[in-house]
Amino acid sequence: MVEGTRGRSFQDKALHSFSAVLKGGKRGLSFLAFNANGDKLEVFRQATAFAMMKKYDARCDEWIALGCDIAGSRSVDVAFFVSEPWVHDGQIEQLAKETLRPGKRIA
Repeated sequence: MVEGTRGRSFQDKALHSFSAVLKGGKRGLSFLAFNANGDKLEVFRQATAFAMMKKYDARCDEWIALGCDIAGSRSVDVAFFVSEPWVHDGQIEQLAKETLRPGKRIA
């Protein structure tokens, strides 16, 4: 899935991602790829923001985020991990509702 996501991003130069909630529903993982022109801080910002919204939306306590700059050759340029209990947050809920797209579910 990492290579497929990188490939789609490389092909159309847009940001692409995937995420998954692991069995048990308390942990999740996301990966995103886009052209950051070598700016690792921007990859980190995008990966962490996406991770926090996905973590909230999935009501998980832990989340792993991976980010890739397609301007380079690595499959993963940044990694982020957060572990804190899910709690209701109206601001994040609204942001996730406005920002996250439903995506395509893969079994």
